[in-house]
Order: sequence, then C-alpha cells, then structure tokens
Amino acid sequence: MIQCFFSVESRKKTLRFLDHQHTMISIVGLVLAALIISQIAEFTGSTHPFFKGFDYACYGVFVVELLLRIWAMQDFKGFFSNAYCIVDLLVVVIDTITFVFSTLFKDNK
Repeated sequence: MIQCFFSVESRKKTLRFLDHQHTMISIVGLVLAALIISQIAEFTGSTHPFFKGFDYACYGVFVVELLLRIWAMQDFKGFFSNAYCIVDLLVVVIDTITFVFSTLFKDNK
C-alpha cells in the first residue's frame, strides 16, 4: 500500500487530476467564492463564524492542493517554471501570513 502511494504512477495520476479542467475550474471557483465571501464579511462588518470558517476551509483546500502538486511534480525546477504553481504558492503564502498576523494582532473585543 505504501509503495503504491509513492509510485511514479500515483504521482502521475495525482498530477493529471490536479491539472484536469474540472479541478482547475473548481479551484478558481473556490478562489472567487472566497474573495466574494470575504468582501461580504468586510462590507457588512459581520463577525459571524461562517465567514471565518469558510475562510479556513478554503485555506485548507488550497494548502492540500499545493502540497499534492509539489509531491506529484517531484521536480522543483518544473514547479517553479509553471506560472500556475507560482501563483498557487503565492496565494498560500499570503494567506498564511494573513492568518498568522490576524491571530497575533486580533482585536480583543
């Protein structure tokens, strides 16, 4: 089972899944939904737990997708020569920084 998970064929299947049109559209849709939901929360000033929960769930999906892509590509040169991968990495890094700073410097209201 472990050998199967780490096989070259498993990596290729994972990369095909991540690069499939439906997966890409779903990820872009999730990015847009996250932006819209965060703007609604910001505009309304809402502190409802749904907004924070949705934000964390999206972040989790993006991190898992990025880690799977890095694992599946198995080649950092290839990873960093792909514009989509670089954008994906930047989104996750910016989200991580945002979450860290919002946790460290949150208002104690």
